[in-house]
Order: sequence, then structure tokens, then C-alpha cells
Amino acid sequence: MCRLLLKHYDRKKEVVPALEMMLARTGYVKLEGRQLEVTLMRFTNREIDYAARHLCEDLNHMQP
Repeated sequence: MCRLLLKHYDRKKEVVPALEMMLARTGYVKLEGRQLEVTLMRFTNREIDYAARHLCEDLNHMQP
């Protein structure tokens, strides 16, 4: 996950805390059929918000 996140968040020393913040973020989880939908609330930090949105897009493209 950290390697994926580094493509969108260039602060290498802060990547683990940023990922921890994203994973701890409150959001909504909904399972419909065989598809899981996760919705996160936006982050006030623009860099973190950008990285989180693009990390989710990358994960979706992997079709986990």
C-alpha cells in the first residue's frame, strides 16, 4: 500500500503516518452483491485528500 501511495504522495518520510490516517478515517462501507463500496470523508489537507482519492482509484483498477 505504501508503494502505491508514494505514486501520489511524495513525502516519503510521512507515507506511513499518512496511510495510517487514511485507514483510520471514518467512512461508509456498503456491500452490494459481490461489490464493496467504501466512501471516505474528505481530508482538510489537500495533499492527503488527493493521495487518498488516487490510491482508491488505483485499488479499484486492480479489481480486488
